[in-house]
Amino acid sequence: VSKTENEAALQEELRMMVNAEFLFQTGAPPDSRYVFKHILMQETAYDSLLKRTRTQLHAQVAEILEQEFPDERERHPQKLALHFGEAGVADKAIPYWMMSCKLSLDTFANLEAIEQANAALKLLARTPDSVQRGSTEITLRMMRGKALVATRGYSDPEVERNFVAALALCEQIGDPPELFQLLVGLWMNFFISGELDHSLALARRLVRIAEKESSPPKIVQAKYCHGFTLYSIGDYNRAREVLEASIAAEAAGFDFASESASGDDTRTHTRCALALVLWHLGHLEKATSLAHEGLEMARDTGHPYAMIFTEFMNAYLDLLRGDHEQAAVHAEAVIRLAEDNMFGFWLAFGKYFLAWSTCEAGRSGSDDEKRQRINKMIAGLDAFYATGAGGLSSPLSLQIVEGLIRTGELAGAEERLSAIEEKLRASNEQQFIHELTRYRGRVAQAKGDTQKAEELFEAALRSSREAGSVSLALRAATDLAKLYADGGNDQAASQLLEAAYGDLPEHERA
Repeated sequence: VSKTENEAALQEELRMMVNAEFLFQTGAPPDSRYVFKHILMQETAYDSLLKRTRTQLHAQVAEILEQEFPDERERHPQKLALHFGEAGVADKAIPYWMMSCKLSLDTFANLEAIEQANAALKLLARTPDSVQRGSTEITLRMMRGKALVATRGYSDPEVERNFVAALALCEQIGDPPELFQLLVGLWMNFFISGELDHSLALARRLVRIAEKESSPPKIVQAKYCHGFTLYSIGDYNRAREVLEASIAAEAAGFDFASESASGDDTRTHTRCALALVLWHLGHLEKATSLAHEGLEMARDTGHPYAMIFTEFMNAYLDLLRGDHEQAAVHAEAVIRLAEDNMFGFWLAFGKYFLAWSTCEAGRSGSDDEKRQRINKMIAGLDAFYATGAGGLSSPLSLQIVEGLIRTGELAGAEERLSAIEEKLRASNEQQFIHELTRYRGRVAQAKGDTQKAEELFEAALRSSREAGSVSLALRAATDLAKLYADGGNDQAASQLLEAAYGDLPEHERA
């Protein structure tokens, strides 16, 4: 590139620049590395060149790297992307930016992947409009979307904008191969944002595409999306059927991460989603076993996003089961993975579960300690809401209500219950909506209004049973039985619990 006479002349030029303290040298020639002593020196030298000269030098560097240094081309394609880009050779720079982005995604360097995809998109915008340009942009936005999901979470507005822009290009081009994965990305965004009507429509569209193509990875992914959405709207039995069909569609020899918008194995997600459904249906041991199976599968893949998702889902199930010790173990893993991989979206969840596991929903410690722990839970949940997310959060918020009731902050509990109800009604999220009635009964009981508490517990028991949630019905029956027992009616309490436990599968009743 320097066009000096020979190697000796080049080394002499470099030696003079080192002696003049423009450059620092490490290593002995010819294996030396040189850096400018100060960034301002580099900028001054660069800016002193004519634009035409700079362009020519960038082109020379890029061409020599491409032709004579294949190892650099394969290991550091961003170097060629940068130089070809600065040389104005977009048709070569863009493929190298795409190679760089893929390498970053493969090594979970998600922030770098976003920057590389952005650089490619910026260059692409300057090229003539064409079908090829549209196809390239779709691919870039798919890669960018994976990195955005990992760093900012499913519900970040930029995630939606990215996938919507790619989907619009798909509509222009026709049905490119990336269409399915783009719809998965949009489903994730709507699902976690709490827009369940949109996510249900997208899930059904995914199922139609997958079944038409008879692709096992697509069928597994589509039915996972559909089943998890059905769970969120409170259709437990149908959710179980669809999620079990997702697992049944698994077959050897396929890549089940290939259709995931987050780039990890969908099979780990399906098992954790089905675990939540089975908990509602009273299959408590099977739910725990399935969630653990999903976590082990994620660990086997070594994919950090699969691991953080399954750790979170296990903590979530532990919260439903009331297992504070195990929730703490999974919460610490979520926090560690979030910090190590810059998964900011998940950090709030980890901190919430860690606070809950030490708080025990207000059961122990002094009043000040209880309040501090509840405040940490509130802070964790508020940080989650600040990302634009809302889905799956109702049982977390209800545990804060539990703590407020136990610390006697009944007005705060009622206010939070109203906020939860407003959020659930707006999103059509139904899987825990029956708990609002039960907790209102708990508030009435704490106020001494046993008649109202009894009416509310009975209503919660009735609606939970009608919806098919054995576990939520059992919670309502337990609260009602305690109310009967406190009033001296042990027989009614015993009969009620016997009936409630009778709804559990036989092996679970112990």
